[in-house]
Parts: sequence; C-alpha cells; structure tokens
Amino acid sequence: MKKEFLSDRLGNFLPDFFLALRSYFEGYAFIRKHRLWSGFAERKLIAVSLAVLSVLLGLRFLKTIREWWVDVEVQSPLDIGIQAFGLVGHVFQDSYQFFFAGAYKYLVLIVMELLIFHVALRTSEILSGKKEDLSTKIFVNAQIRMIKVAIVIYASEIIASIIISMGLGMVGASILKAPVLFIVQCFFLGFTLIDNYHELNGLPIRPSLRRARHFTGLCTGIGLVLYLIILVPFIGPVLGPVLGIVAASLAMNQINARESLSMMSQPTGRHPI
Repeated sequence: MKKEFLSDRLGNFLPDFFLALRSYFEGYAFIRKHRLWSGFAERKLIAVSLAVLSVLLGLRFLKTIREWWVDVEVQSPLDIGIQAFGLVGHVFQDSYQFFFAGAYKYLVLIVMELLIFHVALRTSEILSGKKEDLSTKIFVNAQIRMIKVAIVIYASEIIASIIISMGLGMVGASILKAPVLFIVQCFFLGFTLIDNYHELNGLPIRPSLRRARHFTGLCTGIGLVLYLIILVPFIGPVLGPVLGIVAASLAMNQINARESLSMMSQPTGRHPI
C-alpha cells in the first residue's frame, strides 16, 4: 500500500509540475479576460495591506540605496555605468535576502493575504458559477488563517532543512544541500497559495497540508515561479501572489476534474474536493 502511494506521488510529480507552469500562462490570460483587479479599490482592508507593503518595500529600498552609496567610487565616466550596474545587482541581491532569508517571504504573503484571497474568491466564482461570500468576516478569517499557515510552514521548513542537511551530510552528499533545500522551499511556498484554494473548499489547515503532499509537483511548480517573480523589486511582491493564486486555482480545478474521472474506475487515495 505504501509502495503504491509513493509510486503514485512520484509518478505524478512531473505532470503536476508542468501543469503548474502552464497554469501561470493560463492565469495571466484569465486575469486579463475577467479583469480580476476590479473591486480592489472598494475594499479598504486590501488598500491598507498594499500601503503597508509599499512602506515596507520603500524602507528596504532606501536602506539598499544607502548601503550602495557608501561604497560608490567614481573616478571616470566609465565608473558611472559600472556603479549603475552595481546598484541593479545590489537591489536584486538584497531582494533575494529580504524575501527568502528566514521568515520574510511569509511576511510578504501575510501582508498580501487580503489581496490574494480576494483574487481567489473572484476566480472561484468564475470557475464554479457560484456567488462567494465577500463579507468582511471571511476576509478577517482568511488573514488569521494565513498567519497560522505561515507559522506552521516556517517551522516545517526549518525542521525539514535540519533533517535534509544532516541526512545529506551523513551520506557525503552535502553538495546537493542547496538544490534540495531550494525545492523544499518552493514546495512550502506553493502550499501557502494552494491552501487558499483548500480554505475556500472548507478544508482545515492540517488536512490541507496532508492533501498537498499528494500534489508535491504542483506545489513545487507554483512555488518556483512565485519564488522568481517575487524577486523583481516593487512589482514582484504584488504580481507574484496574484498571478500565483490564479494559477493554483486553475491547476487545482483541473486536477479535481481529472481525479473525479479516475476515481470512478480506480481509487488512488487522492481525493478531489
């Protein structure tokens, strides 16, 4: 039974991974077609969250500029271009450290959760044809849940990092540590968006995480692209989560439809919602 479960999980990793990548392209077209940004301005909570993110990014950018300026040395016109490229590299390096060192990446998702959930609700309405609850209470509950998810995932990421580092060190494969940890981070990052989909379907956090383990390829693919987009200064932390939640919703919708058909012939242990 365990062998069948593991085989099912590994066998579906690549198809689910490429489904996630394809869903990002479909998500972009979906957003433009249905104008999912409409209604943002009507929600003061979303406006406040975006303002907080803007202040957070602005202060960080000023810190980056200050650190770069201290080391600037211009002795010829050529040095101006060199220092300009240095600033660009410094900004991207600082973005990487800020968003993906420690809990910062989850802090961004916590701040962006109201916008993420708004887009998730709009996407669900379009896909299902059913009117979703847009009350303030459901948004507050979504925010609280994202904070809980961020704490659980951050702790899980730390534990997984320790186990992987020790395991690879014991077998003399420490060279694989960086890529393996990167994949693990992508999985957890992708899960934070998949969980929004599960939340809309009434699944608590722990069952949500257990179910996501059946779709490791999907979570990893969603997290990988989000990882790359969010590194883009200023627009990335907004564009990434919005595009990511639409891609996650579209992908999960396809998986549920696929499994509804497959379970009619043979149960696989992967249950559609």
